[in-house]
Amino acid sequence: MRYSRGVDVAEVVREFRGRHGLSQTELSELTGIPQPVLSMYENGRRSPSIETLERIVAVGSETVDVVPRRARQDDRSVAKTIELHRMVVERFLEDPERVLEFGRRRLEVLETSWSGRTASYVEAWRHLLDGPRVDLVRVLLSIDEVDVELLKMSPFATLIGDDEMVEVVRRARSRRARAVR
Repeated sequence: MRYSRGVDVAEVVREFRGRHGLSQTELSELTGIPQPVLSMYENGRRSPSIETLERIVAVGSETVDVVPRRARQDDRSVAKTIELHRMVVERFLEDPERVLEFGRRRLEVLETSWSGRTASYVEAWRHLLDGPRVDLVRVLLSIDEVDVELLKMSPFATLIGDDEMVEVVRRARSRRARAVR
């Protein structure tokens, strides 16, 4: 399918699901993109990368020929999320068992408070915590939009103490400043 330049990505994803009679959950299962992330795409709160949009429409044997208009993302929040998880990886390299145990315990707590839309995040984190360590580290260091959305619902968010958050914010500012240059 060809989409005209500047098309609304939220509309593309919603219309695609409608044409193919898919629920967000079904599309999530077919693409591997967490359902809450698909919801954010459809509501215009986040925009997928071109590669992610191609992954979505490939389910219906469609293609993307467009540079879509993107939703505004909070660069400060993204940079802070990325830097926080880089610090988590530093901790992981020092004591992987302690970090994994922290993540598993925190996930148990979060599982009782997360429901419905966020259940796929619980499953994604459980898979990462129980799977190969290299996969966990890859996601923790990723800047891919789908992975960053997962990081925003991380069981590791409270691993870094308040005092260290000052360093996270400093690193995030530095990252954003480098990106502007």
